[in-house]
Amino acid sequence: RGRGYSHYDTCPVMVAKNEVVLTKRRINKYIKKAGTNCPYCGSRNLRWGRDVPDRRDDITCEDCGKKWTEEYGLIDITPVEE
Repeated sequence: RGRGYSHYDTCPVMVAKNEVVLTKRRINKYIKKAGTNCPYCGSRNLRWGRDVPDRRDDITCEDCGKKWTEEYGLIDITPVEE
């Protein structure tokens, strides 16, 4: 551990006052798994509130109560044959 550092100083899921803090690693994991689990507690009990014109989605975890906003972007188009 070295010079008085606790587990929480180096842990990728930092805990302060019993509160999970999102790290870049947790955010990347959430995105890689297509947003199927809460990035805070891992629950799959999520509620989406779609806001399509802004390409944003407000998400609430029904288990831990945390909220966050997903942001979407245009990545490609596919021509449709008529």
